[in-house]
Amino acid sequence: MRIEYLSNHPLKMKEDARAHYEQATLDEARKYADLIKAQNSLQQVLDAKRWWQRLIPVPTVAEQAATMRMTEAKFEREDAQAKQRRLAGEVKAWTAGVEGEQAFDDAVAGLSDDWILFSGYRNRSGEADKVLLGPGGLWVVEVKNINAWIYVSGSDWIYERLDVDGLPVRTKAVDNGGRTWGRQVLDVAEGLDDHLQRNGMMVTIRTGVVLTHPDALVLQNRNAELDVVGRPPVLLHAVNKLALPMTTESSLSVAELIRQDHQQHSRLV
Repeated sequence: MRIEYLSNHPLKMKEDARAHYEQATLDEARKYADLIKAQNSLQQVLDAKRWWQRLIPVPTVAEQAATMRMTEAKFEREDAQAKQRRLAGEVKAWTAGVEGEQAFDDAVAGLSDDWILFSGYRNRSGEADKVLLGPGGLWVVEVKNINAWIYVSGSDWIYERLDVDGLPVRTKAVDNGGRTWGRQVLDVAEGLDDHLQRNGMMVTIRTGVVLTHPDALVLQNRNAELDVVGRPPVLLHAVNKLALPMTTESSLSVAELIRQDHQQHSRLV
């Protein structure tokens, strides 16, 4: 199987998040130093108070100013710590994305060289992690690397994970725009189908959401819109079972249209 990287969005986002995290770490260290300096300044003001000033339960002007500066420094450091934690979470999430896509590539690597795996295809409807094209047909796939139990019922997508207390917590499986994982891949597939038809190619497009985390499980799948929701072996089985033979000539034509469509829409981002 041949892999063609149209874009590598998860890797780029991981690198960007890492750079921002490193900058946030430096910023947090500076804010901590500012806090220590402010605390020391307040202590110096307190130590410099005369004995009779210590008897009066009213802070001096210098003490008020030093206390205010210390409070500001404390809040600034807390803000810097919050930003650092948020960016650490982003680094972790994008790292999982990169690892998940690599796991997918490894899982389908056994397909023959007649197959092309496009990574990071973008069209007017969004971006798909993977587009698999070969003698058995055309697939648009969203890859999810998450340790969770998945429940799909119609258009409702939920994933369930255990919290720190070991209790199950359910969350909607949606992207940043509120689209479900299924809607993500369907939108891109529909956009690709329109592009192919406008260029004279009538091709059935299969769709799937593939879970690459070794502990992920699909506990309920009542979704008639996607061809596959499951682990990589489920996809490979479906590729063979649902194969729609495509000639080499047709496959090459579709591949070139995919490249053109991606190039056109990646310029708009």
